[in-house]
Amino acid sequence: MAELDFNRLRAEIEAATMLPEFDQVARRARRLRARGLLATASAVLVVLALLTPAGVLAARNRGTNTMLGPVSDPYLPAPGPVGPTSPSPSPRGVAPQATIVAADGADIDHVYALVDVCRGSSCDLQLTHLQVSSPVTPTGPAKIGLLRSRPTDPLTGFRLEALSNSCLVISAMPASGGRKYQRIDLGNLTDDPRPGSAEIGDRIGVVDNTGTLWATDARTNMLRSLPQQPPIGQLNVASVAPANGLWVTGTDPVTGDLAVSVSRDAGHHWTTSRLPVMAGANLPVLATYQGQVAYLLARAVDRNFALFRTLDGGMSWQHLDTELPWPVQTDTGAGYGLIVRPDGSLLAWLATDPGPSYAQSTDRGLSFSNATGPDGPVIAVSNGYVSLGSAPRVSSDGSNWVSATAPTLPTS
Repeated sequence: MAELDFNRLRAEIEAATMLPEFDQVARRARRLRARGLLATASAVLVVLALLTPAGVLAARNRGTNTMLGPVSDPYLPAPGPVGPTSPSPSPRGVAPQATIVAADGADIDHVYALVDVCRGSSCDLQLTHLQVSSPVTPTGPAKIGLLRSRPTDPLTGFRLEALSNSCLVISAMPASGGRKYQRIDLGNLTDDPRPGSAEIGDRIGVVDNTGTLWATDARTNMLRSLPQQPPIGQLNVASVAPANGLWVTGTDPVTGDLAVSVSRDAGHHWTTSRLPVMAGANLPVLATYQGQVAYLLARAVDRNFALFRTLDGGMSWQHLDTELPWPVQTDTGAGYGLIVRPDGSLLAWLATDPGPSYAQSTDRGLSFSNATGPDGPVIAVSNGYVSLGSAPRVSSDGSNWVSATAPTLPTS
């Protein structure tokens, strides 16, 4: 038997069982990790290269999405509406914008405002009671969801007429044309199928698209028929206290000229005068304080303003050769207005940017000078005045104004 070489055998066993050095293991692990990261990065780059065109296209589509914005001036036409078959969604997180588009009241304590509350292309027309200062108990609008079948339906030409303290008629023009009416009763509605005849003290208004004037019983809100309709077309009831008569503007059915009809006996008899001017795009504005001295301001088809005055309660009218200190060529779509204060002075306004331009007369309309106003269009109610700016105000004399609020609910 050959002699074993124990020294060589021991060396071979130690070589076979010895653990590798830590530095060698670490270097090998780093090499393996690097190869893995490189493979992952390559896969990610391939996926991004495949998805990039679709991502760019989606971003472009979001950037060109159009929405109907809120009307900045309620007396100017609204921007082009979004098509009803493909309305743009209302963006989440965008605060709704409320715009007073019309107002009226039987008296200063019962003034209601139509407020269009819009978020993107979605709008909600609400009727709210104008409240002086902050109420002790917060309240909301009286009615919501008015006139529109869908929130994206565009409306223009808003009107509101108060027939009593709690009965109102609202209307607006939809995109399909014509005028859409809605009668709102906030009290007790007790219409009789055989309505009685109007009485002195009743307020009148147009309640549907027939253009017929109706009177309203202030106690029951019951409609009453007028014995005679005024002999003019395109009727528009002036905001005059019923105690000062019924005043209606319109057009002469033969010539198309402006016309004014006045009744002192609840519509049994009308005194009608034709004014030698053709009205433009806007309705004429009639203003009086005590029912004897009255004024009519109209913008004619030539864009010039025409001012008329009566000193005998509408029996005769005089065309005043008066120039208002306003730009002559302002867009004919711009609204305007006129009120008579208790002291007999006049305050007129024209819708301009960024706010209305005011003019004042202290000589019964013979001359006007630039003036300041309450930062919004001004209308008259039976015993006061209302400013329809972004911060509404009310006044009993047309000079001193008190802040008011128009409670609304945000759109969903």
